[in-house]
Amino acid sequence: SMIGSYETLPLHVLAQLDGVLYHEETDEDLSAVEPVLVKIAEDAIARLDEMRANEGKALAEEIRVRVGLIRQGAGAIEARLPELNALYEERLRTRINELRTETNITDERMAIEVALMAEKSDVTEEVVRLKQHLDHLIEILDAKDPSGRKLDFLTQEIHREVNTLGVKTRDANVAKDGLGLKAEVEKMREQIQNVE
Repeated sequence: SMIGSYETLPLHVLAQLDGVLYHEETDEDLSAVEPVLVKIAEDAIARLDEMRANEGKALAEEIRVRVGLIRQGAGAIEARLPELNALYEERLRTRINELRTETNITDERMAIEVALMAEKSDVTEEVVRLKQHLDHLIEILDAKDPSGRKLDFLTQEIHREVNTLGVKTRDANVAKDGLGLKAEVEKMREQIQNVE
């Protein structure tokens, strides 16, 4: 019979015949999709901005807390300065009196030595500069657009003053306070790295 005699056509031959396989182009209306995509993108950006603003506020608050702690530490050192200077001067006088028995140092020369050594050990200037840097740091934080670079530079200056305080005073308590201050400055510096 006719039906039994046809051969099955291979798929690749069928695929080449007209009308067997065809691709239907869907004419989607992209203008309807566009506003939805734009709205999704805008919402995501707004949420990101809000998150960043909140993170920025929290970070600024943490930095303020650190500044407060450093200010307290500097205040404690400043309160001890007269006592430290008096102690240092006394030690120096004792040492110079010992030297005078060995050499013929004059009173005038001794007074000059005492003044020079007292000046070398006096950290009043460092404390004043430290407080000025802290004030400046708060000013930058309060600015409309705080600058991470300026804050980082100031933190380096604060670190330098704190270091000098420890080196110049040669006092165990100040050294201990200085280490505490250094730790706070380090933490603050890490936080400032996150400010753009």
